[in-house]
Amino acid sequence: MSKRRSSIGPDSPYYFPFPKPPRRQRLPRTKAASRRVDINQLALPPAPTATGLLILKPGHPKFEEHMRCYNKRTLKRPLLRGVCSSLEAVRAMVSWVRNYSLPFAVRSGGHSFEGLSNSASIVIDVRGLKSVTFNAATGEVKVGAGAILRDIYTALSTRGAAFVGGTCPFVGIGGHVLGGGYGFLSRAFGLACDNLKSLTLVDAQSQVLDMSAAGYPDLLWASKGGGGGSFGIATELVFQTHPISHVINFRVVWQLPKSSALRVIKAWQQWAPNASKDITSLLNVGKLSNGKFNIRCVGQSIGAEGEIQIAIQDLVAVEAASSMSVTRRTFFEAVKAFAGDWNNPETNFYKERSDLTPALSDAAILTLLDELSQIPSGHVVVLINAYGGAINDVANSATAFPHRAGTDLCLHYYSQWSSPSDTPQRMARMDKVFNAMRPHVPGSAYVNYSDLQLQDFEQSYWESNLARLKAIKRQADPNNLFFHPQSVRPA
Repeated sequence: MSKRRSSIGPDSPYYFPFPKPPRRQRLPRTKAASRRVDINQLALPPAPTATGLLILKPGHPKFEEHMRCYNKRTLKRPLLRGVCSSLEAVRAMVSWVRNYSLPFAVRSGGHSFEGLSNSASIVIDVRGLKSVTFNAATGEVKVGAGAILRDIYTALSTRGAAFVGGTCPFVGIGGHVLGGGYGFLSRAFGLACDNLKSLTLVDAQSQVLDMSAAGYPDLLWASKGGGGGSFGIATELVFQTHPISHVINFRVVWQLPKSSALRVIKAWQQWAPNASKDITSLLNVGKLSNGKFNIRCVGQSIGAEGEIQIAIQDLVAVEAASSMSVTRRTFFEAVKAFAGDWNNPETNFYKERSDLTPALSDAAILTLLDELSQIPSGHVVVLINAYGGAINDVANSATAFPHRAGTDLCLHYYSQWSSPSDTPQRMARMDKVFNAMRPHVPGSAYVNYSDLQLQDFEQSYWESNLARLKAIKRQADPNNLFFHPQSVRPA
């Protein structure tokens, strides 16, 4: 999701006409955390030939190629990485870290906004588990937990089947679905977790659990929005796909002063969460260098093109747009259009935060615009995702993801920069925008947009479902083996 013009097209949700960034600087290596345990003195897990396990330590020829991370701000260099390409490899790694009481993180192949899938100690890396198998008779797709979204979309590209997932091709499916999983089919078919049929999990005792609806229903419930890294390691997931051949993509761009921007945002939020379920859209809001606001509505419909044309005309009747387009594409063409750079994983410095909220008041919108106007162009951009539709058809307690009824929007605050020296300034500007919005929003947050600055992350992420999640954690992992700074705590 790079903002460079060369890698992101105007259809990508994350596109913004940023000023040209300064020349990138080399990131200094992060020192590993406490080395109280010398792993070189420990017996390693079973031999790779027996388990499908590749042990990587600094100095190994393949160590550096596995170090790529989304967010350089949170980069950690592990003492040991176990890359698993089999179920037995995952079991061996879990047994090993448990037996030696080693801190560890689980990585499913994509990225975490706060680097929660990285560790300065041990990383259990399931990127070797990336098979994708489609069952044409049932419309189900079975996916290894190390697959990224690009793998799934590509495997289904000629099958007439659409997968409900996000736009970034390099997001790992494990983390994506366990936290919810929003994308441009969500108002039509729900979140990715709503389309999860079953999964296989390695628990804290290295046992293999088949979490179908009939087996371990509490853990399956917790896996639909409870976040990754709390209950075990997912190794395989089964999803329902949907028979879609073509979709309608749309894009409208405005460059407006504040008063006009207010009118467009109000009109969009009145329409988008209440539109036909066929339509999912978002609004990208940021300040331009000339002081005006760049507002870009992008989205997708599986319905009639005429419905989108009418909706766009209603929006541009509020304020004239600088450009607009409506395009019919195959589903896979649409996926690639929204994805931006399909081949090169993004890596840079980031800070991202979120709010899940009802429709914003005029005062909230003006606060947002005022705060954005006080910082340089592109230093904070806000993506506003429309909820409603099939997302809100699911009861708040039906899955661990609680943000259904009463939630109209997800605000995704986003900042990207290329030099580590800019980090304090960018973090401060993000805080200023985010903190100014506190009086106007309920304080709910999206677990997949992990944010280590949240004062009470458990309540923000899981709200009314927190007590049940904590009880399940107590039963499934009473010793809290699966722990990271924002994992579910046992009751």
